[in-house]
Amino acid sequence: MGQITQTLIKIKEDIKPLLTEMYPNLIELIDFVHRDNYQEWAGMLFNLIEWQISPELIDINTLTLSDIKSKKVAKELDDYVGMTDFGYISVVVMDGEQHLIDGYHRVLIAKEQGIRQLKGGVWTKEPNTHENCAKIKNLIINNL
Repeated sequence: MGQITQTLIKIKEDIKPLLTEMYPNLIELIDFVHRDNYQEWAGMLFNLIEWQISPELIDINTLTLSDIKSKKVAKELDDYVGMTDFGYISVVVMDGEQHLIDGYHRVLIAKEQGIRQLKGGVWTKEPNTHENCAKIKNLIINNL
C-alpha cells in the first residue's frame, strides 16, 4: 500500500466534512468515493485550489479510456456479473475530452448491458477559492 493511500485512509474522516461543506450537491458521490478512501481523487484533493467538480449524468460512450487499464479490467469482469448498482464514476476533463479516472469495471459492465449513461463527478481545471482547499492540502501534508 502506497504512502498516499495510507495517508488518505488515515484522514478520510477529516476530509469528508470539508468536501461536503464545499459541495453540498455532491454528498452521495462524496460518500461513494469516501468508501474507497478517495484513492482516485488524490491528485485533485492535493491541489484542490486548481480543481472544481460537478455532478453530471455522463455519456459513457464518449469517455476516453486507457487501453491498458481497460484490457486489465476486462479480464476481471466475471467477478461483476449481475451488477445492477453502478454507483458513481469519476472523470477529468483534459483537452476538451472526459477521461475516466474511476469506475472502469462499472463502465465496461454498463456498456455490455447497453446502458448509455452513469452518474458521476466531472473534474475540471478551474480556480477553487474555497477555504477548505488549504485545509485538505494541509491534512494531506501533515499526515504523510
